[in-house]
Parts: sequence; structure tokens; C-alpha cells
Amino acid sequence: MTTTASEKFIAAFSSAVATKFFPYQTVPDGLAIYEQRRDDIALVLLDWTMEGMSSEEVLDRLWSTNSQSKIFIISGYHIPSEDLADKAEALQKPL
Repeated sequence: MTTTASEKFIAAFSSAVATKFFPYQTVPDGLAIYEQRRDDIALVLLDWTMEGMSSEEVLDRLWSTNSQSKIFIISGYHIPSEDLADKAEALQKPL
């Protein structure tokens, strides 16, 4: 049986929900928090379109910090799977 991105998200979110949230204002701020607190972060939620840095750059930075990261991209746009390079799962809005 194939697990869908939505099912993977629900499983990851369910295990992470009892932990802390680390909101941020800018992409560099978010990356700095992730690099400092990666062991405390069980799940990363990103929009596909962000100011200041491409989603591909953000994925590369997160993945280079922790290749076991659970990352979900949430977007109203279609995201080709090759753009994610097996680093993240895509969830289509509306959820």
C-alpha cells in the first residue's frame, strides 16, 4: 500500500504536535533557528513561495543541516516532484 503525502503529514504532525513551535519572521531567521535547534524540531512546514530565498535553496540548507528532516511543502500551486528531490513531501492547498 502506498502512503500518500497527506498520510505522511498526519503521522509526522501527530508525533510533533506535543512539542514546541518555533515561528519565525524571515527565511534566514527560520534557518538560523533550525540550525541551532535541529534536535528539538520534529517537523518543518514551508510554503513553496517565500521572500528572499527560493524553496529549493531552503530545502538544500535544511537537508544539509539534517538529512533526516521531515519537511512538508504546503502550496496552492502544483509542485513537480523532481523539484523536491526526495527532500520533502508536497501538500496541495486547500488541505
